Amino acid sequence: MKQLLIIFCLIIFIIKIYGQNNIFVLVDNSKSIKQNELNDAKQALYEVLTGIPLSKAKFFNGNQQGLSNFKMVPGDKLSISEFGSLQSALAISPNPILIQNANADISQVINSIDWQVKSLQTYLTLAKAKIAEYAKKHQISKYKLYIISDNVQDDYGPGGKPDYPDTYSKNLALGYNTPNGVDEGVATIKLEFAPNTLFMISLFPNLNVSNYLPPNPQGVDTISPTPTITFISFANGTKDNPKPTKLNSFPISWNCNCPSNTRFNISLIEYDGGKFRDLSNKNLMTNSVFFSDVPSGKFKVQVSAQNANSAVTYIETPSSNLGWIIFIIMMVIAGGIGYYFWNKKRQQKLNKFNVNQADDIFSSKGSTSNNSSNSGYF
Repeated sequence: MKQLLIIFCLIIFIIKIYGQNNIFVLVDNSKSIKQNELNDAKQALYEVLTGIPLSKAKFFNGNQQGLSNFKMVPGDKLSISEFGSLQSALAISPNPILIQNANADISQVINSIDWQVKSLQTYLTLAKAKIAEYAKKHQISKYKLYIISDNVQDDYGPGGKPDYPDTYSKNLALGYNTPNGVDEGVATIKLEFAPNTLFMISLFPNLNVSNYLPPNPQGVDTISPTPTITFISFANGTKDNPKPTKLNSFPISWNCNCPSNTRFNISLIEYDGGKFRDLSNKNLMTNSVFFSDVPSGKFKVQVSAQNANSAVTYIETPSSNLGWIIFIIMMVIAGGIGYYFWNKKRQQKLNKFNVNQADDIFSSKGSTSNNSSNSGYF
């Protein structure tokens, strides 16, 4: 009986391992995409992964039954990466997260990137090759790939030519679609958000890298990845959904894998809530700065440094209590002034009353004296 139980547990374990789905998501952040399109795609991705009905996305090809094959279940792994510029594509380093609590874990992974359009190029093939390279190195022979982009071909921006930094990166991209490359298959589901547009979510159910041979990195010159700045406080704020600050005075801090002598510039620029304000600090040697008495409003926060990828977030400061304090002080002063003049006028009346009363007393005494004198004549 004990042996049967052990065999049963082994079978369950093997089924669980081989039944696990590895899902990689690539998000195009090139400026040819509108920000509202990217926001809609973010919502649609969450709906696809959790299996809830689509709210804005429509089927370009495929159907609801086929879409159910792309839903995640506990035990699957999910990774999301953004691409566009050469630097962002080279920086792709997947970190698949084991999904246990589907809604919460999926939401956390989706929000791990900032979902902001920013790039002037689209290194799509290199981005896909970076995913395949990771899968091959980690013994993942098959995986699902979800691509959010407006272009199925590479668009290298101005000039139209790739500018790979080294031979390995060039061979990695060029070898992706060769006979020894990756068997992509076809995207069985494509979701669109408006007719006659190229921006879509393409869902590939079964990429096979069993026969994929990445280029040999030995003896190839490589470059260090561009340092990247990431926020510690108020991270992942968006223009439509800024991160709230509890007070009008607060610190902002960030991380960067930069050289120790790096100087940072941080800008705090109001985009909603009143007149334009620019509360910027430059040439900072530290990874944090404290802002005092920031007025109420919504602000874009950007930290940048030379030769580093900048970071952007958005915050909203609460309504300031300074106006109420000034109002209360003015009311107290006005009340004090009013009391002073009222009391002065009251005192004048009392003094006048006392003088009149004294005059009445003296006149009364005078009348009594005269009457006494007159009584003597009778």
